[in-house]
Amino acid sequence: MLNRDFLTHPNHRSSHQVPTPTSGGWGFVLVMLGCGCWVLRSENILIFAWMWIGSPLLGISLVGGLDDQRPLSVKLRLALHFLGALLVVAGGLMLVKVNEAVVWSWVVACFGVVGLVWLVNLYNFMDGIDGIAATQAVLIVGSWWLVSGAFDGQAGLVFSPPEQLLGTALVGAMVGFLLLNWAPAKIFMGDIGSNFLGFGLGSWLLIKAIQTPEQIFALLLPMSVFLTDATYTLVRRMFSGQAFMQAHRSHTYQILSRRWGSHAKVVLAMVAYNGLWLFPLAIIASWHPLSGPLSLFAGILPILILANKVGAGLIND
Repeated sequence: MLNRDFLTHPNHRSSHQVPTPTSGGWGFVLVMLGCGCWVLRSENILIFAWMWIGSPLLGISLVGGLDDQRPLSVKLRLALHFLGALLVVAGGLMLVKVNEAVVWSWVVACFGVVGLVWLVNLYNFMDGIDGIAATQAVLIVGSWWLVSGAFDGQAGLVFSPPEQLLGTALVGAMVGFLLLNWAPAKIFMGDIGSNFLGFGLGSWLLIKAIQTPEQIFALLLPMSVFLTDATYTLVRRMFSGQAFMQAHRSHTYQILSRRWGSHAKVVLAMVAYNGLWLFPLAIIASWHPLSGPLSLFAGILPILILANKVGAGLIND
């Protein structure tokens, strides 16, 4: 029996047409937290990871779970998001050795707090059509893996064995979830799922960037579609005088899904863009960090052009 509170009902802002069970993210959140404890079996690593990453990740996920059932105030959500981000940044800075680029690590950390909070919220904004959020998570982790091994270990982006195991588990969990979430979706991940993915992937990116700041562009490139669409749409709504904090359906991906009459086509187009354009750029950015800013610009420019062309942030029909 499905309780009414666990159903998402269509409204004027929805991209679906029938009531659909939500909060499906509980499944992969619990699996991944358990997997994390198993992978990080070393007592010192487990305690550190739980204090500075696991506990804020669980907390932010639970905030999303509560918000699924009874919407929380924006101020309370943001305050909790900032608290979680500060904990992750503090943990990341503890991993930086004295002889490393400490100054740049602090710069990344300062910007990273705001960036991590934004990533949590934009992942929620971008989870608006079937399969897109889970697919983006697979693309991010898959791209990181492929980039890190693109030059037989010579690339600057390196992941430890525990990170590789956790990433593999996350990809597996997302593929399993996509079996139910692919269009037409039988279940949605809800805010608990999008909060977990946004905060989890963002925390991972942030800690790696604090450790190796020169790799931040290679880390960001696989996220370019979500980052660019959400940020452009928000800025466009702000400058056009709209109530930008209210829910809407004027993101580029939402407009395209309506024009194309298909959620799957939009998601597959995103997969193609990542594979054919963003992934090669990420390899270049990782192999030669000085090319990072140019590679990131080349990655986001086509998305900006498309967003402007379709009227993202303005069209909400």
